[in-house]
Amino acid sequence: MISFSGPGGAFPDATDASTPGVFTSDIMVADPRLICSASFQPADCVGPNANNVVVTISGLQHPWVGDVIATLTNVTNSTSGDLFNRVGRTTSDPNDVGDGGMFGDNLSSYSFSSRSSSFSGDLWTVASGLGVADSVPSGNYWTSTAGSGNSTSFLMAYNGLPAAGDWRLTLSDNFADGDGGGSFISWTMSFNVTDVPEPSLGVPVGVVVVGLVLVGRVRSTIP
Repeated sequence: MISFSGPGGAFPDATDASTPGVFTSDIMVADPRLICSASFQPADCVGPNANNVVVTISGLQHPWVGDVIATLTNVTNSTSGDLFNRVGRTTSDPNDVGDGGMFGDNLSSYSFSSRSSSFSGDLWTVASGLGVADSVPSGNYWTSTAGSGNSTSFLMAYNGLPAAGDWRLTLSDNFADGDGGGSFISWTMSFNVTDVPEPSLGVPVGVVVVGLVLVGRVRSTIP
């Protein structure tokens, strides 16, 4: 599995219901290989978590879990997937603020990927049991999206895509409550890659046969 890291920063409190506070961090990847796919299993795409795309956010802090959306986007291929999206918020009601509790401190580390034996943490269930002064514990959580804590097929969005390109992590505060927004220190993106399959160089059988017949006819005319 190869990994790439990007810088963190601060995302401010939302201005209003339609203007979130946003911070983006980009990683430029030059590796020409393909991200391992569940449907394409060469020798270097096997083993535990071989087909996982993993995003780890270090030092994430925010006073209200239900305000925050985190998304990974391959800008080059216009492919995007949520890590989580306003945890606990199940309606479109602007007053539905989702679950309370906080995202950690400078020592926190949250990793996200598709649900597996290694990513069995349910962020929605964890957050629902927190008090407003409690922090989400560091750990490995499955990805989820708006309106539900169900796991998503996060890795399927990226499997088989070129690793090369502009990768972007976006974090945003989406409720204007004067909480000051949030911040994080850095982030890491990891996945397994495989070489791009080379095109077949075989010559169609029919062409070879025709060539032999023509050569034979030419030679038969020579005394």
